[in-house]
Amino acid sequence: MVWDEGDAIHRAAGITQGDWEYTNVREGHPAFYGITIAAGEMIVPESWLAPLTRWRLGPILFYAVAVGFVFWRVEKNYGRFAAAAAAVALVTIPRLFAHAHFATCDGTLTAAWLITWAIASGWFSQEKPTHRTGCWREIGTAAALALPLGMTLAAKATGWLAPVPLVLCFFLRPSWRLLWMLSSAAALTLVVFVLLNPSIWGNPMGGLAEFITLNSTRAENATSQLNITTCFLGRFYNLGGELGTGTPLPWWNAFFWTMITVPVLWFFAALLGIFTSMRSREGWLLLFSWVVLLVVRAFPGVPSHDGVRLFLPSIAFFAILAGIGAETFRKILGNAVNFLLGKSSRRSALLVNACVVILVLANFAPLYAYRHCPLSYYNGMIGGLPGATRVGMEPTYFWDACGEEVLTWLRENTEPDERILFAGAIPHNNRLRRSWGELPSHNEDSQPKWYVVQNRTAFLRPWEYKLFAMQQPAYVLSHRGVWLIAVYEVPSRETTPRSASALSPQLSRSGHAAL
Repeated sequence: MVWDEGDAIHRAAGITQGDWEYTNVREGHPAFYGITIAAGEMIVPESWLAPLTRWRLGPILFYAVAVGFVFWRVEKNYGRFAAAAAAVALVTIPRLFAHAHFATCDGTLTAAWLITWAIASGWFSQEKPTHRTGCWREIGTAAALALPLGMTLAAKATGWLAPVPLVLCFFLRPSWRLLWMLSSAAALTLVVFVLLNPSIWGNPMGGLAEFITLNSTRAENATSQLNITTCFLGRFYNLGGELGTGTPLPWWNAFFWTMITVPVLWFFAALLGIFTSMRSREGWLLLFSWVVLLVVRAFPGVPSHDGVRLFLPSIAFFAILAGIGAETFRKILGNAVNFLLGKSSRRSALLVNACVVILVLANFAPLYAYRHCPLSYYNGMIGGLPGATRVGMEPTYFWDACGEEVLTWLRENTEPDERILFAGAIPHNNRLRRSWGELPSHNEDSQPKWYVVQNRTAFLRPWEYKLFAMQQPAYVLSHRGVWLIAVYEVPSRETTPRSASALSPQLSRSGHAAL
């Protein structure tokens, strides 16, 4: 289970009981991602899938539907090969593929935004007829866009940036008809947002105001738990306050993250796709959809933790550009081969297609290599995970590496009267894992036995470094020579020197350690 899943599952489970912890409470996350999680869990009998898989099923299926919409739209605009390549890219970028599986809000947000783009792209494509249709038909067309756009807004506050590419693309070639349709879609989108957030039904305007306030004041609330420090190229950054200096990440951080976390072949294919997309208005819609979060990420005061997670939709649109770029490369390579041979032939076309297909399918290799820790993936341009670690990037951050291998070791090496402490893990995660039998159960009087820590550089505390210096870990999970998860025995006053025994109450009482 990754960091936010226990909390997301807890909130989604409350939906069936009428308890909506969304929109105008806590951090202000809207409700649609919780609805997706709850719906997926409800449609499958308990005996069919493992508990965590059942809770993840909704986001997984929704992302699969979004990939289908992308294939449909890219095929219409750029051809079948580009559509297939784009679909493959959407499922072979390790960090994107991983987040699309988690029972959190980011995969659902990305899927809804992709569907919105696929439908809106038809409005701006050259194939769209320009003659005026009936008023009711145009409203129906607006409603077809408003539904996924409303889902995007209701998945996460970030989704409120989804209309920006539509507005920018409108100004490339404005028309009264398009203005009417976009205005109709905007009004219907707000209706969809309200319908998907029952907690504000009693006071829609006040609820919307509270939602906007909760999602726009993180910099002012910099001392709260919402202010999360990150390590980027060897330096620590956060929003400020008591937790740090308030130094924002460099404005180019999102471009850099894209460059080092997208597989190299897809990265250079996407560069070709960028130039190809500049030729049409629907291509500019794709470019605007890709770049909007990168630009917002450059502003000071914008949360910037967790790698690419907070601008995950941008990575998804970059994947579509990669698919289009693969088709462009296929055409360039075909023309080059025909020029060298002096003619075109069926054999040369088959050779070119085979080469490009092999390059596309080669992108499954990094996905397989990092299948146990996909959020630790860095590409060859930075030297992979070891190279990224050397230059000061975080090796891991979301507990995705704490999988079955680690849990099996903990179950086999923990007695019934012993307790396991996790460095910063959300308590909901471990309560669920114990209820599912993935972790051994304990009572409040159980003696702490193990301390599990992940190699999230920005979160390691001074006393943890002391623990590292005093003890060898009892268990280590590593990848490419870089440790991701380590398990230490909790020092005991009876068995350790005085300096070490002082850590025992600190480990058991610290807010950084969760049971």
